[in-house]
Amino acid sequence: MKRVINISAVNIKFVKSSMHKPHNYVKLLKYVSQNHFIGKIRKHSIGMLGELNTITNANGVCISGMIYRFTDIDDTCPWFNTKTNQLILDDKGEPIPLVDKNNKPNTETTRFVFFSNGHRFLFDNKIIAPRSLQKLLDSIFSINEVRKMFGNIEVEVETSQDKVKEIVKIKNKRSLFLEFTVPNPDDLSAEKAKVAKRIEMLNLRKYNELYVSDDSIKLDDEAKAKIDIASSNGKIIVKTLGKDGKIHTMSTDEYPLDEKTYYDGKKTSNYFNAFMSKSEEIWKILKKRG
Repeated sequence: MKRVINISAVNIKFVKSSMHKPHNYVKLLKYVSQNHFIGKIRKHSIGMLGELNTITNANGVCISGMIYRFTDIDDTCPWFNTKTNQLILDDKGEPIPLVDKNNKPNTETTRFVFFSNGHRFLFDNKIIAPRSLQKLLDSIFSINEVRKMFGNIEVEVETSQDKVKEIVKIKNKRSLFLEFTVPNPDDLSAEKAKVAKRIEMLNLRKYNELYVSDDSIKLDDEAKAKIDIASSNGKIIVKTLGKDGKIHTMSTDEYPLDEKTYYDGKKTSNYFNAFMSKSEEIWKILKKRG
């Protein structure tokens, strides 16, 4: 039976340029997994990374593993007995914990792979959306122990490849807003490397630029390079004049990367092989964005 996998991705970046080495990214993921650090997704939803395996091949060192998502139980709040209609409290009126604090309910899991070369984290998004994963990783990387060892870390959601192409090709662009953090100097084209070098020379951490036209914005190679960088390191907002005479707004925040691949569900190994093969294909494109 044919089954589908939906793959999304985030770009993980060390803010401190001296930390930008593949082995440091591997060290980061192993550190947060081995220490069982838990991050927040939303009010009662938390998660962590685990079951890490190291894969070394022509692409460099990759880390495959699992994302765990579960419900957070507040130990300070009492349990309730629905048969007696009473709170479960001790003699002093304090809540009585009914489960070990390390046991988490409503657990869901999904697979990820991290390519240290190009620092891209790709994952099966069946239980967690890209923005939710961004919140989870931001939360984990903000833990004091992690910051002390690795410094500040940025997590950016990757934009749909089709949407980036549409933004470049779409006609009647009246305004174009680009915002992005400084890309790491990986496998960049000459034009992107020039943009990255200029931002570095200006000693900037975040860059934004607004293009406005009374007719239609014409993109040169530099503008296209910045769009590509922003698609992996920030966001793009474009306003166009439609055939209806109205201004229409499109933001890449609403279009995270979501690529499909298929596998034969008869064997468990088919899932892993299909996931890894498609992830590698996507990674080769993403790492060129910066």
